[in-house]
Amino acid sequence: MAKIKLTAIEYVVVAILLLILGIIAFPSLLSSGCGNRKISQPEGERYTATIARVQQAHYIEFGTFTKQLSRKMFGIPESTENYQYSMVTAEDEVLILGQAKSKELRSYRGYVWLDDETNKTMSIVCATQQPGMPAQTAVRDVRNFDQPCESNRNLRC
Repeated sequence: MAKIKLTAIEYVVVAILLLILGIIAFPSLLSSGCGNRKISQPEGERYTATIARVQQAHYIEFGTFTKQLSRKMFGIPESTENYQYSMVTAEDEVLILGQAKSKELRSYRGYVWLDDETNKTMSIVCATQQPGMPAQTAVRDVRNFDQPCESNRNLRC
């Protein structure tokens, strides 16, 4: 069996490749882990916003909001390790709740409504001010956390 000998240039190339891989992978390794808030937190916001967008698309295509929160339609389970999702639908508005299962995570509330003046669907996703609060108390717009979360509607569960 012949031994493989590497030149100094080949060692340098391998070292540079490993360094590049390390630079790419290191932030992911730091933020990974079971129950890490940095990973879990965006799930609730992202899923609540996704449900809102699918509702808007459904209204554009069919002229109504869907009443079912099905995994087939939304691609989102009703329950994950970190959140429980639910939805209340009326004729021209939808309330979406992303309730955190952990007291360390914020909960989310989404609204989708039909604007009377423009006849277009509008949406907003709100976050609770503090982690561990019920989704119904979400009052801060996730796009601009300093602003209160308001819509033209008075949606309630």
